[in-house]
Amino acid sequence: MHKRSGFKLNWKYALGEVFLIFIGISLAIGFQNWNEDRKKKTDRRIYYANLLEDLKRDNDELARLGEIVLRELKTRSKADSVLKTDLSSNKKVEELMNLYYQAGLFEFFPNTDTYDDLVASGNIKILKDNIRSELVRLANLHTKYRRYEQGNNDFLLSISKSMHEKVPLQRMDAHWKTFLKTDFTDVRISLFNFFKSSSVIMEQTQIRYAELININSRLIALLNQELAD
Repeated sequence: MHKRSGFKLNWKYALGEVFLIFIGISLAIGFQNWNEDRKKKTDRRIYYANLLEDLKRDNDELARLGEIVLRELKTRSKADSVLKTDLSSNKKVEELMNLYYQAGLFEFFPNTDTYDDLVASGNIKILKDNIRSELVRLANLHTKYRRYEQGNNDFLLSISKSMHEKVPLQRMDAHWKTFLKTDFTDVRISLFNFFKSSSVIMEQTQIRYAELININSRLIALLNQELAD
């Protein structure tokens, strides 16, 4: 066999080269990981700040709606008491109808743009576990409570519709006043059901708003803590 002459493998040099390559790759990977981690932290803080603003606006809106709910409950309570009185006077009938027209429907629309973006982009995974779990729970409550509100409003509108089919409620005229004073009690019963049902709905709404404010406040505290670190 013919051997090559003049060739001698320098194992120390070769190992040194491999080591340098390994160090270079490790440094590159480490820098890339550090850069990605820094970007995640930056993105996370931006999301936290945006979520904080959304939750604060939601709590302000919930507080505003809560005050209206309290006023509406007083209105319904007063209407209920008027309805049980003698409606022979035009003044009583007009008072009752004014209370009926003051009654409103309630809908709370949360600020979900930031949360929707987190879900759509897949960035929700960069949030810390406790904050992510609270946000998911809150989103589920929003969906459930939105169905409640829609169902309650549809129910109250159906009662109003049934009364409108019997008498033109939009007209505060002698026809309506005479109708209420007759022995025909369908509309009076419908009015009673409207005020009584809406009172129960408003009480349930108060409980839901309080729960949402509580969860929002807990999240606000967590986000403030994260942003302070």
